[in-house]
Amino acid sequence: MTVNKEKVRMGAMTATLIALAAALLCGSPAAAAPAPDLGAAAALTRSSSPAARRDGVRELGRIRSAAAAAAIAPLLSDGDWRVRQAAAEELSTAGGPAELPALIGALKDPAASVRFAAARTLGALRRPEAAEALAGLLDDKDPALRRTATRALGRVGGADARAALMR
Repeated sequence: MTVNKEKVRMGAMTATLIALAAALLCGSPAAAAPAPDLGAAAALTRSSSPAARRDGVRELGRIRSAAAAAAIAPLLSDGDWRVRQAAAEELSTAGGPAELPALIGALKDPAASVRFAAARTLGALRRPEAAEALAGLLDDKDPALRRTATRALGRVGGADARAALMR
């Protein structure tokens, strides 16, 4: 059985729009969006369309579970930088220790926006294991990335982060 990915994407978008309209009419922001479907969101991430893959990553990020994070992490290697950036951003709420190696690898991504997102996410996850990799960004030629790495190290904390910030 083949899945028409565009129909899945349009169905998810239609459901979201209907829920938003209902929430606006009822005045209930809590009912603004239906709970995302892990299977449908994961199917979007396999689309040939970068926009659909990015939408799938965003939906997976809303699920905030280990299964969703496991589905997002491989997209840090996607061919489209916008998908990689979305994956790095969404792992800030859905990620855990299992995704650290992929996020640390994203700190070397050729796209600056992906490196920024990965650094911010590593800071948000507050995992001391990320300190050494973040410290490597303190010598980056981009001053904004150096500032982002400094903030991330401050959030990570621990002896390694303190040592990197003191040098």
